[in-house]
Amino acid sequence: MQEKNLLSQEESFKYTEIPRPRPVWFGEISRPQKRDGRGAPVSFFLRIGLPYRMWYSFSSFSRSVPWILLSAFFSASFSMITVDVLATAESADSDVHSSPAPHPSPDAAQAADILPQYQELYAQNPDLAGWLCIDGTNINYPVVQADNSYYLRRGFDRLYSTAGTLFLDERCRLATPNAAGTANALIYGHNTASGSMFSQLLNYADKAFYTAHPTFQFDTLYEEGTWQVAAVLRTELGTDALPYYSFFDASTQEEWQQRVDAILELSLYDTGVVPQYGDQLLTLSTCGVATVTTNSRFAVLAVKIN
Repeated sequence: MQEKNLLSQEESFKYTEIPRPRPVWFGEISRPQKRDGRGAPVSFFLRIGLPYRMWYSFSSFSRSVPWILLSAFFSASFSMITVDVLATAESADSDVHSSPAPHPSPDAAQAADILPQYQELYAQNPDLAGWLCIDGTNINYPVVQADNSYYLRRGFDRLYSTAGTLFLDERCRLATPNAAGTANALIYGHNTASGSMFSQLLNYADKAFYTAHPTFQFDTLYEEGTWQVAAVLRTELGTDALPYYSFFDASTQEEWQQRVDAILELSLYDTGVVPQYGDQLLTLSTCGVATVTTNSRFAVLAVKIN
């Protein structure tokens, strides 16, 4: 740290040297009291000795085991707060301007198995993972999959867009003709002020809307699919022991049931739909309000029925 000389230029004094090292800002103070004046020892102690003693005690404590353990506790506590991908939107906004948009090449072998209605879109952007459509809303968009932060601020054309694109979490796998997918697929989308992307997903907060639209369509590149809504929930980042946005797969049936039950318990109303082990699950997730810094989350859990 750069030293600041606060000593008055008109008067100076000498005092008994303190044996321990001391920081400069406690040794060089303005308007010093001379030791040959009345009350000088008390004044000296209050202005120099006491602050130094406080600093020395804190300095010693900061290197002690209790302080180290206390610091580690608070660091661990904050690091254990779970967040989802949408929480990184602000950093993605700056990254998209500083990094060029890559142009992936279509996989010819993969394209051969793609449904005819999606082959042209796949040729335009091989990150295409499927298409989502929910009746009664304006949600009728392609879904992509890449690095989780990539489409937070990019459109389907891979150019900058504040609304981003609906995207599948990179930790998920959709079923293909040759391989099974993860137990739960998680699709993210922004809740925008303009009403695009997943803004109208919040219509499901009204049970009457659910009653009128209990199912929606999500097609993968290889298979058309109808999905039944099983749960609609609101929550806050870091408040759930088993957050829905960390559920992709389960190693046992018991673990699967625990994760599903944790989601169903948060449901705003009872849909009467109870997922069974082995069902293909799909979660649609967005912010609870149209603000990028919010910790509020809104999600819909669905089960494939065809």
